Amino acid sequence: MRNANAHIVFFIVSKYTCPMFRLYIERKPDFSNEAKRIHSEITGFLGIKAVKVVRYLNRYDIENVSEDVCRDAATRIFSEPQSDICYFTDYPLGKNETSIIWEYLPGQYDQRADSAEQCLSLLIPNADKNAAPKVRCAKLVLLEGNISEDERKKIENYLINPVDSRVASSEIPLTLTMNEMQPDDIPVIDKFTDMSSAELSDLREKMSLAMDNADIAFMQSYFKKEGRNPTET
Repeated sequence: MRNANAHIVFFIVSKYTCPMFRLYIERKPDFSNEAKRIHSEITGFLGIKAVKVVRYLNRYDIENVSEDVCRDAATRIFSEPQSDICYFTDYPLGKNETSIIWEYLPGQYDQRADSAEQCLSLLIPNADKNAAPKVRCAKLVLLEGNISEDERKKIENYLINPVDSRVASSEIPLTLTMNEMQPDDIPVIDKFTDMSSAELSDLREKMSLAMDNADIAFMQSYFKKEGRNPTET
């Protein structure tokens, strides 16, 4: 289906009962304030004049919804037809455009994805709770211009905060379910309550603890009263 606002082509993962949909939302030129801001910072703050135009898109991977629900959500949840252009599966890329894609680190809270999942659940009132809609978001910029790899890397480092984000893959995942790792038990510091002053001092230095000998001696007296050894935490 094609119209002025949408290019609809769905990607379906045949191994799973529920398909995986990929959706890109781009603001129309008159509403592309984020793209204009990024372009201004690249050419002004970073001084990379080779970038002539910047396009900005939000990418959504959507799981556990039907095609009908996804089509409905495309214009009711993820975009506004009067101000956005909606692309499914892929987006138009010019010959002289370079893309940078990034997403939150696993486990980092994403308010955009959380809100989208809640809105999708409202479109499926009788959905199986064990197969609730899942959404993963990523941000994407397209840089038009003859830029070098060093310049592209400089822009990438500027846009992506490594504390909470990472470069995202362009591959469509088979599932958005994250494999949870069971953490190991927290180690207990054996014989802590029986250590001598010299042993406490050695432990403090070995673990690089932010305390002096008086502090760790006070801790030892506390855990003696508790009748147990402390954990590393």
